[in-house]
Amino acid sequence: MAGTPAYLAPEVARGQVPTQASDVFSLGATLYAAVEGRAPFGDGDNQLALLHAVATGEVPPPRHAGALFAVLMNLLAKDPAARPDMDRACRELAAVRTTRPVHVALARQPTPTRVAGPVNPPPTEAWSPTPVSPSEVSPSEVGSLPSEPLPSEPLPPEPPPAGGVQPRQERNRDRAWVLVGAILAVLALAGTGVLLLEGSSVQQGVPSGMNPTTLAPTLAPTPATPPAPPQVQPVASQGSIAWRDAGQLVIDYYNGLDNLPSAWALLSPAARTFFGNEPDFRSHWSQYSSVSARNAFGVTDNPDGTVTVPVDVTYNTTGAGTQVVKRQLRVTRLDGQLLIDSDPR
Repeated sequence: MAGTPAYLAPEVARGQVPTQASDVFSLGATLYAAVEGRAPFGDGDNQLALLHAVATGEVPPPRHAGALFAVLMNLLAKDPAARPDMDRACRELAAVRTTRPVHVALARQPTPTRVAGPVNPPPTEAWSPTPVSPSEVSPSEVGSLPSEPLPSEPLPPEPPPAGGVQPRQERNRDRAWVLVGAILAVLALAGTGVLLLEGSSVQQGVPSGMNPTTLAPTLAPTPATPPAPPQVQPVASQGSIAWRDAGQLVIDYYNGLDNLPSAWALLSPAARTFFGNEPDFRSHWSQYSSVSARNAFGVTDNPDGTVTVPVDVTYNTTGAGTQVVKRQLRVTRLDGQLLIDSDPR
């Protein structure tokens, strides 16, 4: 295993094979450290304790992320399948970067009155306006503000804090924006390099008579995810389950999608709700030219008698590329038959 333990994805810390989703988590951990000033799981000297903390996947919510909060938590999702792919992460970070905070002036300082002749005021500290956040103003104070519109001329810029030192939160946030910009630039350059090096593989998907240089670069799409289905209570197992049989069931399901009626029969009522009905099940899998699965190792028991099977699923889409996703599927026994009892997409 290679990498700094503090920035590893939980599944990698548990000994699973790294995937693109693991790289997305490490990107989120790097941005988290830039914003918070520490890694998501701390920076202790005890590497074994740190690795154990990483394996749990429980990331404390950032306190200084601001507009980056939602994007960071998506990148740091415990479930690899819940994280965005690198293309979507790049677009989400770019979208946050172009969002500007809106400052609302709740009150305006009075304009000083000019007095003729020299004036020698007593030595006092230089006046500086105090920023007021909406959360610090009570409803009664807001109601007492003047109703007429404020003058249209721009307010004078706020002077920097004494000594020219920014607050820690602003320094961390500025540093995070610089890091976001650098990462986006690296991703863009890396994508260009891949297209130049793999030009021959791109041309294979170009229809005859079309100039491949006229095609825009396309990244492998994320498998389409339908809206969240109605919540159905998972089924507790009605008998013991052998790990080998559970792993083989999951492999047979993905490798047997060329026979959709047989694959549909391997799903429990709870798993079927992720598609809605059998026609929607057929429609979902019709978007892929082929789907396969392997590496159903590391099966674990659940308290209710079911088991969890990790598996690598490969999605192939004609003309768009291939994506490998690490999934975790729950397997139960119902009426004597082994069935997949979680999201099987």
